[in-house]
Amino acid sequence: MIGKLKSAAANKEWVEILFTLLIVSFPFGSFLLSFSIGFMILYPYLVLVCILALLALWMPRNETSKLSRLYLLFLLLFFSYAFVGFFFIPAKSYALIDIRSIVLMLLTTWVFIAVRNFLGFKKWKTIILFSFKIIFVLIICFGLFEILSGWHVTGAFTEKISTRGLKDNMSYIPVFLWDNPNNFMVYVLLIGSVIILLESKSRKKNYETITILFIALMMAVVTEARIAQFTVIIISLVYGIARFTELKNSFSRKQVYFILVVLVGLIYVVGTQTFFKEIPHASATKISATEPLYPVPAGGKRLRAKVLDIYASDTILSVNHVSKDKRNSKDERLALIRNGLDFTKESHYLGIGPGQYRFRHDQNQIRHHAFGNNGAHFWLIELLSQYGILIFGIYAGILLWAIVLVTRNYGKSNELAFGILVGFLAFGCAMLLPSAFLILDIHWIFTVIWIVSAGEFYTRKSSTAEC
Repeated sequence: MIGKLKSAAANKEWVEILFTLLIVSFPFGSFLLSFSIGFMILYPYLVLVCILALLALWMPRNETSKLSRLYLLFLLLFFSYAFVGFFFIPAKSYALIDIRSIVLMLLTTWVFIAVRNFLGFKKWKTIILFSFKIIFVLIICFGLFEILSGWHVTGAFTEKISTRGLKDNMSYIPVFLWDNPNNFMVYVLLIGSVIILLESKSRKKNYETITILFIALMMAVVTEARIAQFTVIIISLVYGIARFTELKNSFSRKQVYFILVVLVGLIYVVGTQTFFKEIPHASATKISATEPLYPVPAGGKRLRAKVLDIYASDTILSVNHVSKDKRNSKDERLALIRNGLDFTKESHYLGIGPGQYRFRHDQNQIRHHAFGNNGAHFWLIELLSQYGILIFGIYAGILLWAIVLVTRNYGKSNELAFGILVGFLAFGCAMLLPSAFLILDIHWIFTVIWIVSAGEFYTRKSSTAEC
């Protein structure tokens, strides 16, 4: 048995096939070919990451960057800290969700680093780039279908829309399989950023980048994700200033036509199908003033979307007419951050434990009202409040070290360095957008791709290389 595993681990074709299937399957999670074995649900990504993690034990290894090794060691420490904390906290069911995510994040990182070392960076990034382009097109096409039709995959989001019994702007906001428009934007931004990061051909990269940024901006407008809109605009300005001279002469006529077609098509879809769609009168259905517009499902699951938790006076209100005193995104986020800082101080900067941020909000053990939200909406606060200053400090230090490394050695590989910096901007947005960071697989995958790419500055043979 061990001999067969070693043989499979040394077979590049098998590793390439399994790695490609792993990447292509990740956006679908347990929605794709999942089945129960009693105590857990199995699905393609989970099975593939476990198989590759096992094979990685015997894969031939080349040089690994210090940055990649440090990040892997950090995740081992992260898991150990969360595992020990599990025995000292209440609400262990909440903790198990976070610990499971940390384990999958660790396995994903181990697999991506091992495959990079076995196949080499060039082949590794070719597989990722090819797979991510397919995924990006799929997600955008599905999002456009949702915008045009108002149909969504069944989930808590669509159940709440059907409960309202009205067709309004919220019905046409894309969510794909993630049941939340903010999560949808996280996937669009980070998958698009990986394509920008890994694309090495400058002329091809220019029109791909502009197309991706414009698509991301249109989707951010549709989902009303202001943080995503701001991030795309900042990245666009940085890209335009950095590449102004090159951009003037870098596009062929076919590429210009392609960008214009995409531009006109998306403006039409977003404009006619979202902003100017006829909305039924808000007074069509009345509800009790004492009942929430949407009851919270069993198990404490909450959604962040603006229309989902508002309390109405005597009529269901259109999403565009919700008064700020009933729901204000800025106040919500500030309340969530303040609660996280309270938890940090309360725990003497050791962290209140895995999953306890959500538990404390569900139990209303908070000082600042957060309109029913139970997720931090900010990865650094989620990390700091639950795992303390030690885990937070090491994690932030690794990210800063990677940025310093890239900026100091920018001239060694301008395309890769520029992609890494663009990715960091998008990653900053991804820390703020979703209700929870740790449970989304795109964060595990994007982070290791970003870390490995930044680590390439260690492994390149150059007189200016820093070790």
